[in-house]
Amino acid sequence: MTSPEILPYWNPTYYVIIEHNRELFCKYGEFAGFTVKKGDEIEPGQLIGHVGMVLNSSKIDESCPLYIRKLKDRNPSMLHFEFWKKQPITTHRNYLGGNWFGEEKPENLIDPTGYLEQILS
Repeated sequence: MTSPEILPYWNPTYYVIIEHNRELFCKYGEFAGFTVKKGDEIEPGQLIGHVGMVLNSSKIDESCPLYIRKLKDRNPSMLHFEFWKKQPITTHRNYLGGNWFGEEKPENLIDPTGYLEQILS
């Protein structure tokens, strides 16, 4: 998901995509490692990975964007979550480390709010 080969202040992180049916996919990212492999059937509550550290503080300097510099020496761990209708994007010129840098969001990317509210009630 992230790599120092793309941006020097990134640590390597990975993602897991879970297909809920042929139409819906959840993409979980920023893992330091994962505990599942392609083709595994996932049960609710099953551990799929361990959250990683996206940023390498020792590589953050004045050339980095301000929002990155503000995160230096903090705990930049996070779990990245995306909800997709049909196949999720994993590589694209506007897709960098789980962030979309384009005028419009990808048409298959879904706002997960309604879905999450359903499963919580």
